Amino acid sequence: RLAGLLPGKYLVAADRKFVFQDDTSAEAADPEERKFAHVPTFYPNALQPEMATPVDVRAAAQLGGVNIAIQRVRRLKVSGVLRVPDGMPYQVSLIPKDRITLGMSPRLEKKPDSEGRFRFEEVVPGSYTLQAREQGERPQLMGELPLTLTTTD
Repeated sequence: RLAGLLPGKYLVAADRKFVFQDDTSAEAADPEERKFAHVPTFYPNALQPEMATPVDVRAAAQLGGVNIAIQRVRRLKVSGVLRVPDGMPYQVSLIPKDRITLGMSPRLEKKPDSEGRFRFEEVVPGSYTLQAREQGERPQLMGELPLTLTTTD
């Protein structure tokens, strides 16, 4: 229940982690269960804000029926190979496009192995930026790639 809203159109989202324990709790101790996550869901049943239906709030009105079933999705793996000049240390980051996406920390970081390979585990569907950044003092070289994760690794 929300009260005191100004008239206008709103995107409404529900997130399980603010009501229940996080998916990393004892309920997810089962390895099979760790393959899934409850993710923020927008009205009526969307994982991304651009797919949501805005709710039109009018002055002095009461609005009901804005029901949201929080979705449970399979966690994904993101892997790749970073090709850089020998001896240059790099960090690879997976950064959500918005703060609502993820159900995890604001950014994930990995240091590629000696052959440039990296792998992120347990990532939920959403829009991300995959970023490679040279570590250390100036100059810092950086590259970015937009990435949209849906249902496959």
